Amino acid sequence: MDAPSPSTFALIVPMKDAMRFLPVCLPALLGAATRRGAEVVLVDNGSVDGTRQWAARIGGPLVRMVDAPGATISAARNRGVAACSADILVFVDADCEIALDHLDQVAAAFAESGADAVGAPYDLPAEPHWVEDVWQRLHATMADGPTHHLPAGNLAVRRSTFVAIGGFDESLTTGEDAELCQRLRRSCARIERHSRIHVVHHGNPKSLRAFFAKQCWHAHGMYGTTGRGEIDKPVVMMFLHAALGASALMLPLLASMRTPAGIAAAFAALNAVPVAAVVYRRRRRILGGPSYLRSVVLYHVYFAARIAAAARLSLGKEIYRG
Repeated sequence: MDAPSPSTFALIVPMKDAMRFLPVCLPALLGAATRRGAEVVLVDNGSVDGTRQWAARIGGPLVRMVDAPGATISAARNRGVAACSADILVFVDADCEIALDHLDQVAAAFAESGADAVGAPYDLPAEPHWVEDVWQRLHATMADGPTHHLPAGNLAVRRSTFVAIGGFDESLTTGEDAELCQRLRRSCARIERHSRIHVVHHGNPKSLRAFFAKQCWHAHGMYGTTGRGEIDKPVVMMFLHAALGASALMLPLLASMRTPAGIAAAFAALNAVPVAAVVYRRRRRILGGPSYLRSVVLYHVYFAARIAAAARLSLGKEIYRG
């Protein structure tokens, strides 16, 4: 399959209160778009910090502004697609910095693979906080080629394929990229990871508190890929951890378990799932990964956030974005 011509690209960027990122991210995006003559669609989701005004002033005639106040992130992305005519839809988030040759690399990936969607996991900033560094290294994969999932902030999809599966599910407030990739796979579309497509994600959590809030928000969409003939491992592990954690808290209440062996059993139950997750990730992903202690701590926070989100969802309560 031939590489797409320069006029077939559109960069689609949803924005909401992104002024802390735009001075770095928007000029990089405009530079990449100018290099390939790409369309640029900025979708503002009701920003109140001057994001829309600043982006419109800096972007000038190069950008098409779309207002989508109150829309889900999925709906905002879909409105960006509706506002452009390109054959290749390149999704980037407002807190992501792309390289000048970003579209060149996307074109090369499509040409080499013939895939329906290409992209890559995010890169870290130059001096990452230990939280983002450990989490990234736990989940980094070294191999290019077919993959099950790509993040929506570094995802390029052929328009024909995107339209054929109905675009992003607008009922989802988060987790829309995982759900889209699931439908792509079910439609027999090819999704490929290409590490040549670099995107630096500046919006990673930089404290345990921020990490908890972010994971709680992401967990809001955890049921989006559940019940469609696939096992969602994080959901299963969350419920297992909740059950084992409850058991660990109950054991000390039993007189027969108030022994060193009982305390050890409670400790093992409380840590079983986070430790298993870390062992799995370190063996599967990257040799010589981050420290076990920090990794286990992050997985404890991760599962705590998902359990908290599941509880709030079951009560019909809103989850605020982290």
